[in-house]
Amino acid sequence: MAFINNKGHGFNDVAAAVSFQAETITLTVDTTVRSRELGNRGMPRVAVFLRQTVGAVPAQATVEFSVANAANKVKVWFPIAPAVPTPLNVPVLVPVNVPAKYIRVSFVRPAGQASTVEVALMAAQ
Repeated sequence: MAFINNKGHGFNDVAAAVSFQAETITLTVDTTVRSRELGNRGMPRVAVFLRQTVGAVPAQATVEFSVANAANKVKVWFPIAPAVPTPLNVPVLVPVNVPAKYIRVSFVRPAGQASTVEVALMAAQ
């Protein structure tokens, strides 16, 4: 975690909160496949980077967030925005502002087409 070091009078050193996770998702079945969850602890600036590396027809990606229910430990997931296509070798950036506790991406591949998508989840203060 990087430190923001202020040298002026009356300032304190503070840590800049940043969280990052990257993985490659292989879509081999015609059902919804989800990325790992990223616990972003309420950091509101979220950016999701997507790039499909296998498959001619774009898969559909939906960024989801959860504000975990503390009473029964159940995570209820909500879509942040409508599904976005992931064209072959075209980087897709989805920036959103949402103070959630967890974020993830759900993927649906085109029927019968194997697809692979690189996904990076990033959150910051």
